[in-house]
Amino acid sequence: MAYGLTQDEHLLSIAKRQDQTLLTGDGLKVAKALDAGKGKPYEFPTKVYLDGANGDEGALVVLREGDDRKGTALIFKATSQGMGHGHFDKLNIQLYDNGNEIFSDYGAARFLNVESKFGGRYLPENNSYAKQSVAHNTLVVGGVSHFKGKVKTAEQHAPVLTHFVNDGQAKMATAEIDTAYDDVVFRRTVGLVNVEGFSRPLLLDLLEVESDSEHTYDLPFHYQGQPIAISFDYEARTQMNPLGEKYGYQHLWLRAKGSPAEPNLSVSLLNGSRFYTHHMATPEDASVLFVQAGANDPDFNLVSDDAYLVRVADAKKTVFASVVETHGLYDPSKEITQESEGKVTGVRVSGKNGKWTLTLTLASGEEKIINIELGKMGKAKPGKIQTLKYSLR
Repeated sequence: MAYGLTQDEHLLSIAKRQDQTLLTGDGLKVAKALDAGKGKPYEFPTKVYLDGANGDEGALVVLREGDDRKGTALIFKATSQGMGHGHFDKLNIQLYDNGNEIFSDYGAARFLNVESKFGGRYLPENNSYAKQSVAHNTLVVGGVSHFKGKVKTAEQHAPVLTHFVNDGQAKMATAEIDTAYDDVVFRRTVGLVNVEGFSRPLLLDLLEVESDSEHTYDLPFHYQGQPIAISFDYEARTQMNPLGEKYGYQHLWLRAKGSPAEPNLSVSLLNGSRFYTHHMATPEDASVLFVQAGANDPDFNLVSDDAYLVRVADAKKTVFASVVETHGLYDPSKEITQESEGKVTGVRVSGKNGKWTLTLTLASGEEKIINIELGKMGKAKPGKIQTLKYSLR
């Protein structure tokens, strides 16, 4: 249909990849154009898609590096609620690389048109888990979902995209929201940064949160792949119990818990042919909880996705800062493993009032510095998106 309306030959490459067309008038146009040898490669750019009828209800940001098959795509969801279909996942991120999902999003709890699964309709767990904030890679305060899981309230509010940059060195975006919780404002800056000495871009993630009251802050990372190395001590549970009682926590088995003494933590994953090491500069007294979906699920409706949550308890404000390093090669057919350990050995974060410095310590002893300047957080209003100021050294 899009090709029939626009005659955009870039769309033909998508149809060629799908290797099929519909038996419609527009499908015939596509088939004839492909048969005539027409078609241009479809471009997958870094782009901001403003949300809302007037473009003032947040945005979906797609940050890309490399081609669409082997490259990296970081999705930053700072959009409006999306009515009853929407999830409570403000400032949620998803990471794709090398054709694989790395930091994943659960999506909907539904087996479409599978009659034996609740008639193919949405499953009860769609509301009790899939829509809840803890099922996504975003901040959860006090174990309660954004807007307390109320759609009508959520529809009245949206995040504000405040900063964006897209140049040869970095692709980054910042958004904030002060309405997801009554007395909490949080801001997230995410990006793909090309740092000298690294063959692939680093994912940068900086989440700031402030409140006048003390809360427990959870930041989940739902992942696909196999954990290869964990840099801190943890206690695996021989008997699993649900992590909580509501807002999706009742569906998460607590599999292990670590209370690291050191401020620099890392979790390494193997996904496909690449390794991904998540380096975290954790706040003081932080703990890490390893969880798996599937608790309180008597009908086996949930997919057993895995996640780890970084938890900071009894704090008014805190900063979650991390870097994801993509590295190495794994080829089981040739029995080859290369660079299974990354170059980064630690991450530190310092700063205040919206001026932040991330210091990456490398195995060589060298340090890489990333400076970000955002200004003070709070009370952001929709309007002109500022150019994100940063420096690398």
